[in-house]
Amino acid sequence: MANDVSRCNISKWRLLRMTLRCMFFQSSWNYRYFQGLGWTVALLPELRLLYSTDKLPLVVKRYLKYFNTNTFLAPSVAGATLALELDQCRGNSPPIAADAYAEAIMAPVAAVGDALFWGGIRPFCSCLAVALAAYNFWWSPLVLVVLFSLSALIFRVLGAWIGYQRGAAAIEVIARSRLADVAMVLKRVTVVMLGGLCAVLVHSGDLTSAWGLVAGILTVSIVYVGVFLLRKGVPTAVVLCALIVGVAVVDKMVM
Repeated sequence: MANDVSRCNISKWRLLRMTLRCMFFQSSWNYRYFQGLGWTVALLPELRLLYSTDKLPLVVKRYLKYFNTNTFLAPSVAGATLALELDQCRGNSPPIAADAYAEAIMAPVAAVGDALFWGGIRPFCSCLAVALAAYNFWWSPLVLVVLFSLSALIFRVLGAWIGYQRGAAAIEVIARSRLADVAMVLKRVTVVMLGGLCAVLVHSGDLTSAWGLVAGILTVSIVYVGVFLLRKGVPTAVVLCALIVGVAVVDKMVM
């Protein structure tokens, strides 16, 4: 061993650097390994910390194979993989080999991450930016870029730390977080926002930007409350009557 593994630990700074390397997964994408080269490069400095020079090539060969997952949740997989690798180097018996663990969970993590980021967060941020653009806010495109990038960064950094702390149990943390349900809620909110925005824009000729924004927020809120009531089992006729009354009130007060 190049180091005393029994006392070795991967610091937060090293985890952060690994997270930054994970941002370049797609740089070496190819049809043989997909993200495999980027995955290996992301783990390599930490593997050097754990293994001596003569053992390192064999360890790297275990990781230099097909790998493909969601890039935003990949740091959580990497953190858990390193925790298992470190546990194995210390002579313990982890529940699963580190490379086998990464291979086993990459597909489920990809499904959850794609649904959350591409099917939930990005459409929601895009719809919000379009709504602001409709009221002539010049900085509206920045809303999409900033909100989406910030959410991705939070998941990357926290995911790496949680993965390293929990090891193989990191996948249980992802499951308990119900990220797929969060994605579904964001999809519904986005649809409601688009419907409310269309309704408000019909009256755009009668509205100033300030009142239009107020009307948009009120209309979207009313429609979303209606969706919430339907999911709680309130009769459809009652919800429709409440929606009609709510929109009529907004029309009289604002429009």
